Amino acid sequence: MITRRRRPAAPVQIKFNNSRGWPKGVFSRLDVEQTPPDGLQTTENVLLNQQGTIGPRPGLKTYGTQPTGTVIGKPFEFVRMNTTVTPNVPETYMIWMENRAGVGYVIVSKNGGSHTVATGATYLTTGNPHFEQIYGKVLITTGVDNLSYMDAQTFVITTFTAISSPTTVSATAQSGLTSSPAPFITLRYRVTATSTVGETAASSSQTVSVNKMRDSWSPTTEYVTFVWNRVTGAQRYNIYVGDASGAEYFLDSVADAGSGTTQSYVDNGSITETATRVAPSGDSTGAPKATRATNIKGQVFLVGDTDNPSRIWFGGDVAGSQLDFSSFGGGGWVEPNKGGKDFPVIVKPFRDGKGTPMAVCFTKGTNGAGKRLLLQPTTTTLGDTVITYMAVQEDNGQDGTDSPDAVVMVNDAAWYPSRNGFKVTNTKANIQNILSTNGISDNIAPDVMALSSLYMDKAVGLAHDQRIYWALPYLSTTNNQLWVLDLRQKGAWVRPLHVNCDALWLYSDNSDGKTKMLGLVNNKFMEFDPGTATNDNGTAFATNISSGAIRFDDLGLEDASVISVTFVFLRPQGDINCSVTVDTEDGLVTREGTLSGTGSQSVSAVGAYGWSEAGWGNLIPYSEPYAIASSKARRTKTIEIDEECRSLTWGVSTTDSGVSYQLAEVIIQFVPIGYVEREED
Repeated sequence: MITRRRRPAAPVQIKFNNSRGWPKGVFSRLDVEQTPPDGLQTTENVLLNQQGTIGPRPGLKTYGTQPTGTVIGKPFEFVRMNTTVTPNVPETYMIWMENRAGVGYVIVSKNGGSHTVATGATYLTTGNPHFEQIYGKVLITTGVDNLSYMDAQTFVITTFTAISSPTTVSATAQSGLTSSPAPFITLRYRVTATSTVGETAASSSQTVSVNKMRDSWSPTTEYVTFVWNRVTGAQRYNIYVGDASGAEYFLDSVADAGSGTTQSYVDNGSITETATRVAPSGDSTGAPKATRATNIKGQVFLVGDTDNPSRIWFGGDVAGSQLDFSSFGGGGWVEPNKGGKDFPVIVKPFRDGKGTPMAVCFTKGTNGAGKRLLLQPTTTTLGDTVITYMAVQEDNGQDGTDSPDAVVMVNDAAWYPSRNGFKVTNTKANIQNILSTNGISDNIAPDVMALSSLYMDKAVGLAHDQRIYWALPYLSTTNNQLWVLDLRQKGAWVRPLHVNCDALWLYSDNSDGKTKMLGLVNNKFMEFDPGTATNDNGTAFATNISSGAIRFDDLGLEDASVISVTFVFLRPQGDINCSVTVDTEDGLVTREGTLSGTGSQSVSAVGAYGWSEAGWGNLIPYSEPYAIASSKARRTKTIEIDEECRSLTWGVSTTDSGVSYQLAEVIIQFVPIGYVEREED
């Protein structure tokens, strides 16, 4: 009899697939089969946090006294100096405009308290109000009303009074310019009057025939004397000359004589016309009808002038001349693309490729591309007078924006939506003297295509805590979603956050010293509050996270026998639903489970932005507790699978109010079984 020794069976090799954080955010561009393991297929009403953990976004709660009318435009934070309790200490206020019974009223409030109506002016309700502060004045621009300002101390509004255009008397050439024989040239002279803020429409022309081009005149013996009637309230007069109707270009500017009924100017040909500045057809002495104002180093820039849509206005750059838009007050205007298809929509502080600080103007193009224009203050001397003008240089690239209120400046770069995706303009380390523009929305390209192009001018943007929030119209005529670009996670996207947000702004509350992120949501002032768990003003919102297809070998060809999937949560609160769907030979099989209930242990600081000493270290130290409780700092939910499959996906969702969690890890326990041929193979 032969005895044989039994060979021991090979031990079952149990392996683990651990996903710890998802710092790449959502990948809606990719099929579920192609989503990277540190990316996600779905991120609904959630935000990324430390090391790619993910959990619910902050909920919304009302902030302060609510509007009584319909808020129009964009609320704004301004500073007012305290003159009573603590003199010369700046305090922050909010300013906005409301439609009350068909009339636009400017409203101010401090710390969400009672509302005060500013006096001195009311406005049309068809505009798009914006505000900007400069030297104690809060500028009010609506696009349909002339520029005005509110005194930050008194809350009294000042408007500007228009003056009349000059009327011309004569234009007479010196006899040497009128002698024959010679081919005669007809010159056309026009004049405008300027106030402290703008310029009248040009007068009718006075024509004169001369026998030489202006640049060939002898200044001492050949000249034209131009005469016009003085205008009450005029500060200066701008002279324009040309040889064709509509082509009269800026020549010179002279101060009002101060007396008499007429004033004259002698053109001796020594000054060259400014070919980029044509005689205006509209009046801006009542101040431009601008839509947006920007304060850059104490100089104001205005764009969106409905009477002159191609203009970029700029005020003086010294104290007292901030709202003087005449060239002799340090201000003026430029029309770098007059008659073209690109229109200026927003000015921001930026730089050129060499790092020289200057203003950049984003334009909106008719085809959605637009351009960027670099604006550099420059001076020239005419006789003994120094004139300031704005040199304009077109930046490289063809990227403007349809969404001026969504242009965000953060980390020395400009981030903004454009017609063909979201872009960032910055200086690359390996490319000198050039600002480079790159797309940043490739991972969510299908969602970008679903944005409503006709309504992208309503989009708004805000940078806060190294995240960029964009409120956008997604298959909608209004802003119905927030998208978040997380710069702490190297530019990962999460979307959508379901919030109907018409405006976003930051407000530094004087009462507690904290900066609050506020939004105009359904005509209410709402605060994004990390301590308000999965509810917006008392209404629960759902959260949803799902992975891409997870495979078990590098090539994705081998099957595995999946034992279980374990979800690891940090400080969970409320009912959290977990699911796993496995791709078996017989089809998709789903297993579900719920991590239920909470204990009574109080947590000192839990929220979307971090944890205090109770659990996560000192990422964001908070000094006051939030209404979140949990029995353990770390809890797990394991779902038994017991299925052979080639891949699996997992999901986490909540539907109730008061739910909080940070999904930190998903652990898959499996046994590799090698390649299994299937019919579809």
